[in-house]
Amino acid sequence: MRRVPWLLYWRGTSWILFNPQEARSSLEQAYAGFQAEKDKAGLFLVCAAMIDAYLYAEDNIKPIVAWGERLQKLLSLYGDFPSIEVEVRVYGSLLGLIFSAPHHPLLQILEARFESTLQSSVEPALRIAAACAIVFLPLWRGDARKARRIMDETIPLFKGISISPLLRILWCNIEGGYAWAIAASAHIAEQKFHEALQIAQESNISVLNAMLWTHGAYSALSAGNLVTAESCIEKLKLNIDAQRKHDLTEFRYLRAGIEFLREDFSKALDDASAVLKSHEEMERPFLREINRLGLAQILIEIGDVEPGRSHLKQTVEYAKIMRNPMLEYQCLLIEAHSWIKQGNADKALVPLREGLRIGRENGFLLINYWLRPKVMAHLFSLALQFGIESVFVRNLIRHWGMKAESQALEVWPWSVRIYTLGRFEVFLEDMPLHFSGKAQHKPLELLKCLCAYGSLAVNQDRITDALWPDSGGNAAEQALRTTLHRLRKLLRHEKAIRLEDKHLSLDPGYVWVDCMAFDRAIHHSGMADRNSLQQALSRYRGHFLEGETASWALTFRERLRAHYIKMSERLGGMLEQDGGWPEAIDCYRRAVEIEPLAENFYQHLMRCHAQLGQRAEVLSEYQRCRHQLLCRLGISPSQETQLLYQKLINT
Repeated sequence: MRRVPWLLYWRGTSWILFNPQEARSSLEQAYAGFQAEKDKAGLFLVCAAMIDAYLYAEDNIKPIVAWGERLQKLLSLYGDFPSIEVEVRVYGSLLGLIFSAPHHPLLQILEARFESTLQSSVEPALRIAAACAIVFLPLWRGDARKARRIMDETIPLFKGISISPLLRILWCNIEGGYAWAIAASAHIAEQKFHEALQIAQESNISVLNAMLWTHGAYSALSAGNLVTAESCIEKLKLNIDAQRKHDLTEFRYLRAGIEFLREDFSKALDDASAVLKSHEEMERPFLREINRLGLAQILIEIGDVEPGRSHLKQTVEYAKIMRNPMLEYQCLLIEAHSWIKQGNADKALVPLREGLRIGRENGFLLINYWLRPKVMAHLFSLALQFGIESVFVRNLIRHWGMKAESQALEVWPWSVRIYTLGRFEVFLEDMPLHFSGKAQHKPLELLKCLCAYGSLAVNQDRITDALWPDSGGNAAEQALRTTLHRLRKLLRHEKAIRLEDKHLSLDPGYVWVDCMAFDRAIHHSGMADRNSLQQALSRYRGHFLEGETASWALTFRERLRAHYIKMSERLGGMLEQDGGWPEAIDCYRRAVEIEPLAENFYQHLMRCHAQLGQRAEVLSEYQRCRHQLLCRLGISPSQETQLLYQKLINT
């Protein structure tokens, strides 16, 4: 056997999964024999098999790079592969090189020519195995088009042939990886991983279980789903071989992610630091940099911001070498967060703008391998405030169903948007909701009633008393539950209305209401400055639910009306004090459009016009005041208003 290279080759490949060291010994002898015989096919296939042998050894995989170099030299020497079948077999063994050096120039060459081999006449199973390896490159980069194209061209190969359970498991793993890393659909990924595990159980193949539970945990963490992530790593713990250093390292990385999302930063730091060291020893650069990104986030949260940013910089540098925009994009978003943590929003804008540009150009849906929705919602709020990649950001918010931080941000892509000041309109995902007929009357009345209570959670008994005064007990409660169900169906969002401990409220994270935004602005500590007052007053475009005569509407309407008058007077006074007479006139005119019977605004208007020497306008404002009072109330202006008019007109 030792004198026959092909026998040595087949002996070596048969030992790869069971005794990688013995496999390498046989393969090295085979390589020497093929060199002596100048057997091109043998040389290419031994290089591929050696890559597999080092990968499955689970120790330092750095030697894989040397075999990748040999492969590249052979390709350069002979100009091409000996045959299309040898080429496809080589592709199927590239996973080790992808793990050890995803930036390797050989991978760029082979990835570029791979898709043509999918259309060849080579055995379908070999082409599927090749796709299972090569597709990792676009998946890691977040290259949705390339990954989807490879998968779409591979799927037809499954039809009409018998595929081994092992290959079916590997393909389910790829589909799951695409689901969470590209489509950002963790629930689909979970289905695919469970499908793979079911195949494994039915065929009594458990060798890939650790990988599947690992990827399931990755998927869950990328969606911020701690429950599923913890369940996956518990199963992973049961399937880990203590001798497989890679599996143990992945387990600690995933545990660090869970600890981080649970804000147990001390434990997360210990695990992530140990994982970084292990990946450096095992020479897995992409996994090393994913972990470095996680470590950077931990450091930033515990206040070690500069070391955290230093790690981010290193990861960005490698991402550029690897041509990996996904990794760079995530790092830039976290860098922006680091500046916000330090109270420097201006500096945060630079990496935020660059990161979102990369995300938009690549159509990324994944945001972070360890997703924290509140952190990302804050970043996206900042982006929307400054008009940074607004369309892309709004799409991300909608995809992830993120809750808004504040009612103040009207540009947030609210699931439900309600206007009650001067009109009653409802928008669902920015599209107007058209309602008509008696069937929707009661659900809309409930919605209006909840708007009147603002962000307060109101006891359901108060709602039933207001809307079903003639019903009692169980009948009223049943009517409320039926109406609530119909309203949720009408709004197409189950979380829009909360019912907790018999208290109802609109969820301010998903539902924006103009009266609630105005009400919150009233009590904001920043209402002392001119800009804040102008912004708040701009929301008030009419009285709350005009025409609604129920007591719950009248009470809230009068409260908001009183605040509007007070705030208009305050803003107008500021403008008058600064000599901004034209601006003050605009303020008071807006006020009288909404409050045509408020004499004090007409008085201010007359004074402002007098300051500008506009005698005719003084007369006009007085006549408008007199006309409104006479037509609406049948009375004349007060003595105070008449005296002021006489004084100004005669001056």
